[in-house]
Amino acid sequence: MNGQPWEIIIVKDKNIIAKLAAFKNKWIPKVKKEYEADFMMKAPTILVFCVHVKESYSRWIENGVIAGVYAVLSATTLGLGSAFTTAYNLQKPHQVQELKILLGIPKSSYPVCIIPIGYTKEKPAPKRLRHIRGIIHHEKF
Repeated sequence: MNGQPWEIIIVKDKNIIAKLAAFKNKWIPKVKKEYEADFMMKAPTILVFCVHVKESYSRWIENGVIAGVYAVLSATTLGLGSAFTTAYNLQKPHQVQELKILLGIPKSSYPVCIIPIGYTKEKPAPKRLRHIRGIIHHEKF
């Protein structure tokens, strides 16, 4: 539908990066407490993907996630490390409002993901992936 609803905020200011990490830590669900966002403070650059809701034709989450995933894939291709983190919470609009104030995001836009990008100090071990036969189905599930 060619809405082109994306806006990307490039954050390099260490003070703002620290505030983003604190924001993520403040709102982290209890079940994810072991995955605090302090690692974000080591990233030289953070990309915040926002979407104009009106131009998204009721698909603002999908539009933001797709744009963010392309950034993650592009970073990997360039030999950079990244982490996909969400920036929205449909059940807590005041949480989103806090992020919008922090980054000056206008009312017409909605933050979808926060992606720190940088060079990794170590190469992560390969992940054990599910076998393709357990994922692919023909004609029916």
